[in-house]
Amino acid sequence: MKNKTLKKIVIILIAILVIELIYFGIKYIKVRKESTYYSAINSTIKVNDKYVSVGLSDFKHSKFNKYKALGYNKATLFVYDKNLKLIKEKYLDLGLVSEYKDIVKVEDGYIAVGYVLMDEKSKKDNLTEAVIVKYDNNFNIVWRKNLNILDTSKFNKVKVDKAGNYVVVGTSVYAPNIIGGAIIVKYDKNGEILSKINLGGPQTGEFNDLVITNDGYVVVGLKATGTGAIYKYSFDGKELWHNYYGITDKEGLTSIKMLSDGSFIVTGSKLEEKNKTDNYEAALIKFDKNGKLVKNIVYQKEDITKFTCVETYKDKILVIGLYGVKKNNLLVNNSVLVTYNNNLEKQDEKIYKGNNTYTLKNIFVSDDEYVLSGHTNSKLKDIKTNGKDYYNVIIKNS
Repeated sequence: MKNKTLKKIVIILIAILVIELIYFGIKYIKVRKESTYYSAINSTIKVNDKYVSVGLSDFKHSKFNKYKALGYNKATLFVYDKNLKLIKEKYLDLGLVSEYKDIVKVEDGYIAVGYVLMDEKSKKDNLTEAVIVKYDNNFNIVWRKNLNILDTSKFNKVKVDKAGNYVVVGTSVYAPNIIGGAIIVKYDKNGEILSKINLGGPQTGEFNDLVITNDGYVVVGLKATGTGAIYKYSFDGKELWHNYYGITDKEGLTSIKMLSDGSFIVTGSKLEEKNKTDNYEAALIKFDKNGKLVKNIVYQKEDITKFTCVETYKDKILVIGLYGVKKNNLLVNNSVLVTYNNNLEKQDEKIYKGNNTYTLKNIFVSDDEYVLSGHTNSKLKDIKTNGKDYYNVIIKNS
């Protein structure tokens, strides 16, 4: 009798265990289907016969690193061979969440810049610290410096000046990101700060990109909501001139390239009204060497269109644009590469489109080719994706 009772109890326990396994299995599958995993490229450079990109990843689909956790992305270096096969993936083991926004090659290695969320409180309140990291030629960290002037700081772009110093632009704002200021920070080769320039702080502002001229820095970004800005500073931080452009979206002016005559080509967006953010055009603007607006053209592919990156290739001007519509207050976009001549006359365009989003972020140009990079969650023929999660995109053209 006792054996029969014990057998029944065991059978019941096994049944309960099986039911629980089925329940949690179904729950796991549901969570997996509803979750989105990320890997993305923000910037790419070519070094010898390799391509080095920076961005972020949670490594869900990585062959090189273990998956972290949903929403815990890490600033990552991606190294591709000449055939664009990923051969190395190295992340910044710092804090909880991080992202690299830009990278540049220097004489003895690389400089990567971005931001990091150091702990759970920082993650909850989005209190980022700007970060700059020096790597050697084998991608080992030489030094790292965090910068947090105000509550929330990040670096967007980095360039190297003639003396070999590292000039970085970004923002440092008070939480919850209502007031703050755009920043330019210059570091020496050992990571020590040589100078800081702040625009407007504590006023809204952010610098997105820069060029270094023979007598100073020309930077573009956002002065205040809806007001794009271009500034020129001397090397010792004195403002030489500025100009404004608007109405723009929340990013302001997004990138800048200096032409051989000393003029500047700048990208951004143009809105009819400050709060009309569901329909606007991409903007391509030319300023002369003194900051005077010379020419302004607009381009619209769909309801929302914006230009995000500009480069020159041979005798052409290449511009990346994002276009799409808002769904549930989020932009569902594809990308377009538009080619202009030096008079800003449109020559050609090429569409990069998928069934979900297809976002190109960066153009790298060399003498004989240009490389586009970004990310996508579309199901694409030539890229291994699943149509749900975000994967790196890198495309070589000649």
